[in-house]
Amino acid sequence: MHYSGAVDHEKIDELLQIAKKSLEFNRLDRLTAKRVYAILVECLENIAMHSRKDFICGSDFQPYISAWDSDEKIRIRSGNYVTESERKKLTSRLELINSADKTALDALWEAELNKEMTKNNGAGLGFMLIKLRSGNNINFNFNTISGHLLYFELEIFVNKHYEKADY
Repeated sequence: MHYSGAVDHEKIDELLQIAKKSLEFNRLDRLTAKRVYAILVECLENIAMHSRKDFICGSDFQPYISAWDSDEKIRIRSGNYVTESERKKLTSRLELINSADKTALDALWEAELNKEMTKNNGAGLGFMLIKLRSGNNINFNFNTISGHLLYFELEIFVNKHYEKADY
């Protein structure tokens, strides 16, 4: 699966239907397919909700999402525009999540769930869900587009043969 361009809730539904109907998705075992689907939902919602709407049509840096089979893992990549101030928050959040083991991540999840009722813009639960569902850390990077505008990319590897020890 590969898509680049603007993402709204209608486009999310369309892309998820395409993914679910694909031959590659249907070849996955049920548990892996559910985990991949949940991660695709999170990545697409991040693009729809948090991407800068002033991206430059036709540029090399369109919001995008891709997913494909890569040996013993499913590889998912996404990218979208963010600001310099968002970079600091995203980096801090992702470094915290990546450094957490299963016990620490569960405790962080619980704490954020308890706080989420008072927040309107999310508490980073999506990144925690991605790490828990994938069984791996979340790779990320930023490319400067202009003074305050950056291109934020995620790369997630989903283990096909998920075991409790993974996460």
